[in-house]
Amino acid sequence: MGWKNLLTVNHQGSLPVGTAPPIGSWVEGICLMLTTDPRYSAANRAAALDGVPNIRPLSRDEYPFASSLQGGAGSWIGHVPVSQQNAQGAILKNFFKQNSIKAGDQYQVIITP
Repeated sequence: MGWKNLLTVNHQGSLPVGTAPPIGSWVEGICLMLTTDPRYSAANRAAALDGVPNIRPLSRDEYPFASSLQGGAGSWIGHVPVSQQNAQGAILKNFFKQNSIKAGDQYQVIITP
C-alpha cells in the first residue's frame, strides 16, 4: 500500500528535490511526515536561519521545509548554489500542485541513498 503524497529526496543532492545534507548527515531510508502550511513559511524560514551566516554566492537552505509545520527553529541548514535552491523550490511547488496538497495536508518525505 503506497502513500499518495510521496516526495523522494536523494541525500546526495540530486534532483528531484536538489538539496540535502551531505552523506552521513541523514539516515538512509528515513521517512518523515510533513504537514504543509505556507502561512508559516516566512516565520519558519526566519527562525531556521537565525544566526546562520550567509556564505556568498551560496544560498541558505533548510529542512524540514519552511512551508511545513515542522520547519523553523532547529531545522538542518546548508549552503547550496542559488540555482539548486531555485530548482528545489520549483519542484516542491509543482509537487504540491500535482498532488493537490493544500494547507493542513500531510505528505511523506523519504530520504534515499
